[in-house]
Amino acid sequence: MFLRLNNQKAEELVVTSILTKPYLTEEVNLTSGHITYKGFIVDLMDDLAAYANFKYKIRTVQDGMFGSKREDGNWTGMIGEIVSKTADIAAAPLTVTSERQAVVQFSMPFQSTGPAILMRKPPNDTPDFAGRLLRLFAPMSSSVWLLSLIGIMATGTVLYIICYFSPIEWRKMAMNNQASDRERESFTCMNAFWFIAGSLTWQGFERTPRSVGGRVVVFTWWLFCALFLMTYTASLTNYLRIMSQWDVFWSKLDVSDLKELSAQNSIEYGMLEGGATQMFFQNSKVPAFKHIYTDVKHRNAFHTGFEVGHSYKPGYSGNEGGWATSFTQNPLVERSVF
Repeated sequence: MFLRLNNQKAEELVVTSILTKPYLTEEVNLTSGHITYKGFIVDLMDDLAAYANFKYKIRTVQDGMFGSKREDGNWTGMIGEIVSKTADIAAAPLTVTSERQAVVQFSMPFQSTGPAILMRKPPNDTPDFAGRLLRLFAPMSSSVWLLSLIGIMATGTVLYIICYFSPIEWRKMAMNNQASDRERESFTCMNAFWFIAGSLTWQGFERTPRSVGGRVVVFTWWLFCALFLMTYTASLTNYLRIMSQWDVFWSKLDVSDLKELSAQNSIEYGMLEGGATQMFFQNSKVPAFKHIYTDVKHRNAFHTGFEVGHSYKPGYSGNEGGWATSFTQNPLVERSVF
């Protein structure tokens, strides 16, 4: 590159780039209409021009894309301008891929980071009284609560039957004048269920079953109550604390990887058009990744600007979040969203 530049000192090279904060920004003079570029790319090109002794002019890429290979074999974006020789240098946060390396020559990278997932911030809504009250039931799912209710009914029924027919229980003893009438009512149908429900809150009782069968039932139920209450209390402590909006959001999110994302419909997603991430999903042999690209293409869920989340094409609602490209690295995602 330096050899070619030294042989063409008088030639003004065309540098194609893309507006990406903080790499390249433009300022327009309202009086003259003159455009001035600033940013890391300008500083880098100034140092390179002084070192290699050449002049240059920056021109933003016409289609606003980084560069991807179309089905007809032609390239879009900055890569396409280099291949078609309408530009001499592409200076931008351009991801190095094997497909791009086959048609252009890359310099040493000035930043090495991985792709990131960008999701829209959840609404910071404060729940009303009813919503806060429902948090008491949040530690357990509805199926767990239903099974617990069934367990109370079943255990209370079994305990009542045992205490009714057992010859050594309070009812039979009262019939033989060995217990008082008050003791006789210890495990009637209503009191048996009250005993089971009270045990769930660790309440004590004056009398317990006398028979082996009744005590086995009660012991088993007490063991269940201990495990249930310990689990519920630990989970309730986490739910009742003051949670941030992201804590609430991630607690409700049922997606942990790309495979689960491709298999659901509640969260919509998109990607930067003409970027390395689009090429990755488009050329992937993994069925889940291929499905993600097909779905994005079907919904036209591409965005054309680098400010991810603010430049979606019509047809992409972006209710929950979207995919950032390889160029939207972690520092830029945090800068744009948080």
